[in-house]
Amino acid sequence: MGKTKIMHVNPDGVRTEIASIDLKKILNGQVKDLELIAGDIIYVPSSQLRTYLELTSKGVATSGAYIILARY
Repeated sequence: MGKTKIMHVNPDGVRTEIASIDLKKILNGQVKDLELIAGDIIYVPSSQLRTYLELTSKGVATSGAYIILARY
């Protein structure tokens, strides 16, 4: 969450600024909340390890269900 970015887009659709924020500190109440305005875009990159672990655990659960069903 440390690479979270906020992009401000003006009413004409032109990106005017990009700011990096520490979302973890905001969520933990360690820093003040940012005020967003209409048109702002928040980009939170995904963690490749987290995505891999989530997909792997779903695959294991599905495989386990098939094994149980195949036995009956």
